Amino acid sequence: MSTDEFHEKITELDKVEGAIKVCINSLYSEDTPKEGVAYILEMTNSKISTVKADFDKITTLN
Repeated sequence: MSTDEFHEKITELDKVEGAIKVCINSLYSEDTPKEGVAYILEMTNSKISTVKADFDKITTLN
């Protein structure tokens, strides 16, 4: 994985972290549709799994 690809994966993780923070903050509001929060959390979990798999490939190569 090149440095640019590595940086891109870190950027993806930063975006996921931001989405999770928004979800957590949204859960404190009674007006927030919980189904929407659950969907976003499922999508971020999927993204984390993908990025983790990419990082696991790096660690097995070294």
